[in-house]
Amino acid sequence: MSHIHIPDGIIPFSWWIVGYAITFIIMFYILKDIKNDDVRRKIPITGIVAAIMLLGMSIPLGIIPVHLSLAALAGILVGPGLGFISVFVVNTILALFGHGGITIVGLNTLVIGAEVFIAYHIFKLLTGKTKLFLRAFISTSTAVITSLIMMILIVGFSVDFNEAIPHHHSDCSECHSSIDNTHHHEGENHVAAHNNHLEDEHHHGEDGHHHEEGHNNISDTQYLFFSGWAALAAIFVIAIILESLGIALVVNFFAKIRPDFIINI
Repeated sequence: MSHIHIPDGIIPFSWWIVGYAITFIIMFYILKDIKNDDVRRKIPITGIVAAIMLLGMSIPLGIIPVHLSLAALAGILVGPGLGFISVFVVNTILALFGHGGITIVGLNTLVIGAEVFIAYHIFKLLTGKTKLFLRAFISTSTAVITSLIMMILIVGFSVDFNEAIPHHHSDCSECHSSIDNTHHHEGENHVAAHNNHLEDEHHHGEDGHHHEEGHNNISDTQYLFFSGWAALAAIFVIAIILESLGIALVVNFFAKIRPDFIINI
């Protein structure tokens, strides 16, 4: 849910290069301190979790305009080290398929990787204090909320807070389509195309994203019978509950068939 979909050329250079630098530093220390025996034992489940994350971050839920990340599951099942590395691999694969730019991989890894670390430590902290299902639910929801806030702040301060709105990217595809159509007819009617281009410049940035005066994108958000900020809040709340509930059920399932995969069960 906290995955940044922004294409290359939008996030400023200083932001994404720092994201890559911090990500590589974290992975360097993870690989330096990781134990070979632990890797051999957890590689199979790490691959499974990475595949689950890849599916979760690729397929929209349909009922809400977001997708799951399932990174908290990686933290609970394989730990923060291998979980963070699997997040980097998944984000790289998604970027190669156009699911966000290559330059965003570092920032995406930090945002979603935060879910791995937070879920792991909260799940571990709650050991013996509550039931397994509730531990997984609380650790996942806390991790998702934190990464969501990180994503909104990073995107908001580096580009525009409207870029973090769930429906924004679907709107952008329509913007790109209209621009493509304008260029397609440019040879037929140069004057009309020129006028359209001037009008488009008033409503669009150079990246093709829609920027209405007053930033009305949030007020235009519609979901169920909600609108504006209420619709945005409803989307996030439902998504957090669905992801937390889903991961809690998966953790309960693994506890029955492979309890050795669950940290401090």
